[in-house]
Amino acid sequence: MEAWLSLVRQRWSGRAECRRTSLELDRCAAPTSRVGGQAVGPREKWRAMCGLNVVGPRRRASAGTRAALRGGGTPPRAEVASESCVDAAAGREYRPVADFEKPTDLMHNRGLIADPEAFARERGAASWLYLCGKEFASVEGGMSYADVERAVPVSANVVSDPPTPLDLELARRQIEALDGLPRPTLVTCRTGPRSAALIYLYAGLRAEAPAEDVLACADADDAPFVRSEELRAWITEGLAQLSSK
Repeated sequence: MEAWLSLVRQRWSGRAECRRTSLELDRCAAPTSRVGGQAVGPREKWRAMCGLNVVGPRRRASAGTRAALRGGGTPPRAEVASESCVDAAAGREYRPVADFEKPTDLMHNRGLIADPEAFARERGAASWLYLCGKEFASVEGGMSYADVERAVPVSANVVSDPPTPLDLELARRQIEALDGLPRPTLVTCRTGPRSAALIYLYAGLRAEAPAEDVLACADADDAPFVRSEELRAWITEGLAQLSSK
């Protein structure tokens, strides 16, 4: 009887540790994956790994994960990334974010740029890929390519703002321009979505990363384009069609 009670206490303690750790992850981490249009974060993944709210048979966490639980820590990243977890509420399976990360030497804007020279100086930019046409200079809060040329020693202009079609031919021209610019490089459009999408597409191609990992990283970074299905589809198509594989 005593042995049975001891086993029950151990299992209850382990599940309590899972719940405590999931709450800690929920407080400190942003959502890191996107499935079916919804972001899911580390807490849900942890709960699934611990057998909490899992659809179907419960899976036992790995030895490394159980050891981390007993020590009050978090599981090794490799072990978390290798798990395929289930969202019980929605009844769907999802995978954690892989190791893909946006490069730090490619930077996009998040809104209008009030002072192009200060924008470039503060980011230590050596070059600038400007994605707007001449019309943007006449818009309130807009800027011109001449402003870009004054701000950095090397620049390029590939007109990519609407009504320019968002297609693979545009992506090829943008990628070619990026290849010829020294780093660090600014990539800007009017308010950020198209420039950010280009950076994630470009980085994904260079890393040979799958679209789901690139988009999951963008979701975790809250990139300006993540709520645009058009730009998400453009990245997905670009990674599939422009890959060197």
